[in-house]
Amino acid sequence: MLTMVSYSKPAWANAAQTVIDAQVVFKELGTAAVPFTASKDDVEAHGVTVFDAIVAAAATVPIGAYTPPQVSLGQQASAAMFGTVQLTSDATPALNATYEIDAESQGDLQAEVLAYETNGQFLDGQTTIQWPDTAGALHTFTAAQFKAFATAIGAYVGLLKSIRRTNALPTGMTSFPAATVTIA
Repeated sequence: MLTMVSYSKPAWANAAQTVIDAQVVFKELGTAAVPFTASKDDVEAHGVTVFDAIVAAAATVPIGAYTPPQVSLGQQASAAMFGTVQLTSDATPALNATYEIDAESQGDLQAEVLAYETNGQFLDGQTTIQWPDTAGALHTFTAAQFKAFATAIGAYVGLLKSIRRTNALPTGMTSFPAATVTIA
C-alpha cells in the first residue's frame, strides 16, 4: 500500500462525485507528485485512503468542479452514425417516425433499393416495403417513398462522414446537423 504525503489540484473526475483526480506525492515514490485517480470504491486501499483524505479536507482545500471531456465534432459524427433519424414525410404522415441508421440498417436500405432498381421489386418480391421504426412498428413505403427515404439517410450519413473525416463542419454550417430527414 502506498502512503500519501501530500496532494494538490484535486478535482472531481465524474459527475457523481465518486472519483477524484489529483497530483499526489507518495512516500514510496519519492518527492515528485504523480497524477492519481482516487475512488471511494477503489480496489486498492490507498485509493480509498486518498479519496477519504481529500474529501475530509475539502473545506480547506476545495475540490475542483467536474469538467466533462470535450467531444470533438468527429466523435459526435461517429456516434450519430450509430444512432437514429427522425423522418418527416410531408405527403404521408403515417411514415413519420424514428428509424435506425447504424451500419446494418444502412446496408439493409441499400440492398432493398438495389433489389428494386434491378428487379422492379423489393427483396420479398413486393412493390411496397414495410420498414420498422425504432419501436418495432412497421411503416409501409411505396418504392418512390423508400428511395427518397434511403437517399435522405444517405445524404445525412454522408454529411456525418465528412464531419468525422475533417473534424469540422462544412463551410456555411454553424451547428451540428440535427438527426432529421424530410421526404415528400
